[in-house]
Amino acid sequence: MTDRTTLIRKANILPMLRVLKLQYLYRLLPLWVILLFNSQILIWTVHNPYGIKGLGEIYYVILILSAIFMFLMPSLKRSKAPRLDTLIFVLPLIMILVSAFNAFVVYGQPLYAGIIEERRTLSLYVYFPLMYLYKERKYSTEELHAIIVWIGIFSVLLGISYQTNLLPVINEVQIDRLRESRATIGVSSAVLALIVVFATTQFSRVDRRVGLFTIGLIFVSSLLFISQSRGVLIAGLLSCFLVSQSYSKGLKRWALLTASVFVSLMTLGPIIQNSETALKLYELYSEIFSEDYIYTSVRANSIITVYENLSFLGNGALWLQWNNGFARLYGDNFFLTDVGIFGSFFKFGIWGIFLVLIFMRFFYKALTLKSTKTSVLVIKSIFLFLFFMWPIAAIFEYRGHLLGIALTLLTISKMENENAS
Repeated sequence: MTDRTTLIRKANILPMLRVLKLQYLYRLLPLWVILLFNSQILIWTVHNPYGIKGLGEIYYVILILSAIFMFLMPSLKRSKAPRLDTLIFVLPLIMILVSAFNAFVVYGQPLYAGIIEERRTLSLYVYFPLMYLYKERKYSTEELHAIIVWIGIFSVLLGISYQTNLLPVINEVQIDRLRESRATIGVSSAVLALIVVFATTQFSRVDRRVGLFTIGLIFVSSLLFISQSRGVLIAGLLSCFLVSQSYSKGLKRWALLTASVFVSLMTLGPIIQNSETALKLYELYSEIFSEDYIYTSVRANSIITVYENLSFLGNGALWLQWNNGFARLYGDNFFLTDVGIFGSFFKFGIWGIFLVLIFMRFFYKALTLKSTKTSVLVIKSIFLFLFFMWPIAAIFEYRGHLLGIALTLLTISKMENENAS
């Protein structure tokens, strides 16, 4: 057992509170910064009223530099980089280049435009700074979990501020018919925090569960009312449910979490200002069970378009700023971000099979972990969440920031088991 772990246990302080103390801030500050960037709370999107343009690109530069440093460091010591490090370093680069080259061949798009379009794939590189900080003994997994929860709470507070006009917005938010009050401020951070909170309750004392479930209730309410992300909410709750079944009393805790969805109707009730808004929310969540959604929705039409235009070696992806991207070819409502694994095969063709095999290998390793630690529950839940989201959100291209955290925890778990043996 390390000296750091011993001190933490002797202090008998909840990690949730410890990470806010000044004496720990200097050590944990780099982790706070990386996780805040990675949460995408302040990254510009058309649905984020507090996003800052250019901040995402700055973050990708930081990730690239840290990845190069971590990848080359073993060479300086005349040793080989771990195979997982090599895979994580090389895979995004190959994906970016293949997609850019395909778009150049099929559509004549300049290579630089294809590279810019696929820049989000680099978010997988969050693995490198997280692993570096852990190896330098800058944090424990408990502290990582705690910071994830606090950042999730921060995203919820920003969402409430937007809904109640407490803070002025930086950007105008794109509005659709059923989600006029929607604000996607770090949606992934909220569901990741929910996963951490639920995993923590599995082994926490009874007196702490009430507080943890209250926090979990906040995240469920945020996903339900503020971000209004149907797929994220359903996939997040389902992943927590399946993991809980492997442990004692899991069903009771799942029932309590499920009940929190309905209690959240009262918790954040003031956000629903009138019956018209309530009806739109009802219509939004009931729409996914309708026949029209399955056959004629925007996502369904995009999948049909993808199927009709599949090619053996792939088509790549078009940058919106280059000749209006795919809009000039397939309409304004065609987005590869909405069609998950289908979009991956559209971009990479037959090479998409390798992405499936790589993720399924990670998936298998995660689900076969035997430990009952909280971090293992978090790993399993994140991988299940990514798996359930796969049909509507490509894992490597648009969920790399979550996969990178999951792979970090998976690697740390393996290191701890090797040290223990």
